[in-house]
Formats: sequence, structure tokens, C-alpha cells
Amino acid sequence: MKKGMIEAKEEQKPQYDSQIFTQQLPLIGKIPMTFYIPRSENNPMYDELQDKIKRNGGLVVDQHECMSYQIKPD
Repeated sequence: MKKGMIEAKEEQKPQYDSQIFTQQLPLIGKIPMTFYIPRSENNPMYDELQDKIKRNGGLVVDQHECMSYQIKPD
């Protein structure tokens, strides 16, 4: 049996560990939360944090936006 376009698209979506970094908005539906993590030489956790955010449904942006959460790792 041939799969429909919707089912095929659902299979192509990345598989997340969870959806903890998503928000449910009326009329729009589920959207990812966005995070800004400043890059610096003293920030060895950048790649680890970016990976965790992406695996759990969030997005990491290159510059701080009004709708993004800024994270300053110690």
C-alpha cells in the first residue's frame, strides 16, 4: 500500500528526544522555542548545549531576537 504525502513527510521529520523546547500556539500549532548562545573561546559547552536544544525540538539562532531566550553558560 502506498503512503500518502502527509505520512511520508511525518517520517522525514527529525526524531527528537522530547518536545520540551516547543510551544503550542492557538491557530498556528506547535512551534520551536528559539535560543541564543553567545560564542566565545571560554564557552566549551556551546556544541553540547546546541545539540541538546536541537534534539529536544528547539532552534539555536545566530543573534539574539526579541522572541529568543539567551543562555549564558558558565
